[in-house]
Amino acid sequence: MIQEIFCFIYDEALKEYESSEYHIVNKLKFLTIAFRLFAEIKGEDAYIEIRTLAVIFNFRLDSRAFWVCEIPEIEEEKKLFIEYLSIEMDKF
Repeated sequence: MIQEIFCFIYDEALKEYESSEYHIVNKLKFLTIAFRLFAEIKGEDAYIEIRTLAVIFNFRLDSRAFWVCEIPEIEEEKKLFIEYLSIEMDKF
């Protein structure tokens, strides 16, 4: 997909995102918002589930787990997060 779409998703997710005091929760919540926006842009249904240390994303008959330790930092590593999102979403 076009890199600009993932920049848009990142920027929109950042507007909607509300930080908490827990670093792990922040990363999981932000990724969940990004996945929801991705599915909305694609115009398709998705099932997103937050687990203790992972986000489960079911999209187009495929299911993947995204572990918190693999997710780049949200605000400190914008470019890396967008690249991560782009690579992972291209697998769908």
